[in-house]
Amino acid sequence: MLNSKNPDYSNTPICNQRPRFLYKPLDRQSDPVVSIVTPFFNTGRLFKETVQSVMQQSLQQWEWLIINDGSMDEVSKHILADCRKLDPRIRVIDHSENRGLSAARNTGAQEARTSYLLYLDSDDLLEPTAAEKWLWFLESWSRFSFVGGYSIGFGAHKFLWTSGFQNQEDNLDRNLINHIIMIRKEVVQAVGGYNDSMRHGLEDWDFWVRAANQGYWGDSVHEFLHWYRTRPSHTDRWEGLHEHQLMEKRNEFRQRYPQLWEGKFPRISKDVDINIISMREDAPCLNRLQKEKRRLLIIAPWLVTGGAEKFNLDLMRQLSKLGWELTIASTKASDNPWQHEYEAITPDVFPMHNFLEWKDYPRFLSYLIQSRQVDAVLLSASQETYRLLPYLRNRFPKVPILDYVHFITPEWMDGGFPKLSMLFNSSLDLSVVTSNQLKNWMVEKGVRADRIEVCTANVDTGAWYPDKQKRTEIRKELGVTDSDVLILYAGRLEKQKQPRVFAKTMNLLAQNHLPFLSLVLGDGSYMCWLKEYTTKHQLGDYVRFLGETSQARVQDLMKAGDIIFLPSENEGIALTIYEGMASGIVPVGADVGGQKELVVPDCGILVQRSTEDQEAEDYAEVLMDLILNPEKRKKMGRNSRKRVVAQFNLDIMGKRMESLLIKAGNMRLKTPQQPGKNELNSLLARQAVEYMRAVGELAKLKPYTIDYMPPAPASTYFYFTMRRLALPVVQKFRQQKWFLFLKSRVKSLFIRGGKWF
Repeated sequence: MLNSKNPDYSNTPICNQRPRFLYKPLDRQSDPVVSIVTPFFNTGRLFKETVQSVMQQSLQQWEWLIINDGSMDEVSKHILADCRKLDPRIRVIDHSENRGLSAARNTGAQEARTSYLLYLDSDDLLEPTAAEKWLWFLESWSRFSFVGGYSIGFGAHKFLWTSGFQNQEDNLDRNLINHIIMIRKEVVQAVGGYNDSMRHGLEDWDFWVRAANQGYWGDSVHEFLHWYRTRPSHTDRWEGLHEHQLMEKRNEFRQRYPQLWEGKFPRISKDVDINIISMREDAPCLNRLQKEKRRLLIIAPWLVTGGAEKFNLDLMRQLSKLGWELTIASTKASDNPWQHEYEAITPDVFPMHNFLEWKDYPRFLSYLIQSRQVDAVLLSASQETYRLLPYLRNRFPKVPILDYVHFITPEWMDGGFPKLSMLFNSSLDLSVVTSNQLKNWMVEKGVRADRIEVCTANVDTGAWYPDKQKRTEIRKELGVTDSDVLILYAGRLEKQKQPRVFAKTMNLLAQNHLPFLSLVLGDGSYMCWLKEYTTKHQLGDYVRFLGETSQARVQDLMKAGDIIFLPSENEGIALTIYEGMASGIVPVGADVGGQKELVVPDCGILVQRSTEDQEAEDYAEVLMDLILNPEKRKKMGRNSRKRVVAQFNLDIMGKRMESLLIKAGNMRLKTPQQPGKNELNSLLARQAVEYMRAVGELAKLKPYTIDYMPPAPASTYFYFTMRRLALPVVQKFRQQKWFLFLKSRVKSLFIRGGKWF
């Protein structure tokens, strides 16, 4: 769990402030699928931290081979004695004398009972999901021989390391790969293991270069999965780390493996053939975990900043407080800037695109459900998972599946996620929606009312609240006087949030020289346009861009604010409006979706949708009135706070969602929905059409790359015509050597454009 923008190097995987998941095997006698290999030499008490990080791995079907490389320290011997008794999956293998890291790793590889080796040094730490993600990566991407991840340096020196296998030839100049990796055992054997004669460092670099020379290479899971303990100086232990030794080794590599410098470095691509799918359903292991609490699997598109993602986080916090264990998987490619926020609630977080090929999503999700013994599955705005719903429904007929739907988007898929929910309704036990308006819309479209329940998103009124002292402090920091009105515009800067309407509204207010400052909190594709508009219309004194902003910072800014402005083109009920009202500021937004179910006239103002220019004028009029009437603004802010505390507190949402999860489970037992043959046929046909359309659109972008075969020359058609006429002769003499020779020459002439000889 690491926020790469603000790393806390004390929050290691064994830190007490980390959330826990019951990662204990249901059956300790299950055959291992990964062999963890740890060379150990006089490590001492630090090894206890490494032990803890291994014991709390999400993958529990492991064996651990600790190679005692001639340790003499009494504390180390005592710790190893404890390890021998700790768990039957642990084997301590003793070297009679110190033989070095390479020999210890080779001993581990020889003794391993599995096909995968995870090399872990005795003072380093693993993130809880590291082994599981690495195993699945190598299962999914069979072309790669080994896999690593990003590293966190802690101890004497603190740093983040994101280089590795993905840097390819750069590793010939200097080793950029952290030695904590997972590798196929057969590759270690093929390369000849580590060089036992190398006792002073660089043995891992030597191994990577030898592997590359034989055509083996790897990749990295783009997550911080490994903690590398640093000392004031590593050259006190590894003589080979001095610069002149590095240069000598580099020159040795170049002389020994010149082809690697001549363009023959192994380049292993992740490209997939979209027309050929060798889909497997079997998992590499069951990894059945013990279970003491109810468990929920949430499937989301990504772990980014946004209203739906804030709802997921709030829901997870509430359910965690109510005693649930939570797993979250995401489906889309993303840098997932909020991953650390999810990992602050549960360690069981899986951005699938980081370590899986698309074809393995179904079997990985099935694996999670079985491994964790999941009590319910919740879909949260994941378009990909809706398409997998019939598969999951068929695989797990007893597991309740729900979705949570936020709002209608008429211009996308004829309704957006509510439309997807309707199409796949027969595979769902219950649809949960944010507002009565959305429920009514879906009922009008044909969904049974008893299969839809309303649960508003709500807000944590203990985290979002007015604070006069903080208000003064933040406004002073921003350079805003007490008489200035602070307007907050928060959200992803995309079309849905209507940044153009926002900009035009601010321009109209500025033309009247009103005392206000507007803060733009967020980023997106409209950021450049918005900044250009602001510059062009000289709005620098009125509009300030703060970019992507942490939730803690947004909370402070809400305390300093007066108005939350959100002129969206569609919403369910915007979470930002809940947060602003809880903070005691006035919401001004669009009368769309279920917003009027939250924002009533005595606490905020909603404006009807119209044209872009007309909306800007309407919003400007409303905002001008609020800016010029401070008492009205303050009264509405107080009313806003009272309303959300009484009816829209987050605790209410948490208990409501828990009751709906239980209700869905009861419905699955008593009145289960199951897609019939006709419905399945319809869904399959729909997905086939969508696939063909997608391939067709891709072909327009990349002509002649998809399913394209140039027309055969006339000679080819002539050959097959003559072959058909001569078929009786072909069948009679097809095994004769002279006939086979003649046939090959004819083919060469007419089909391949060759010559007789």
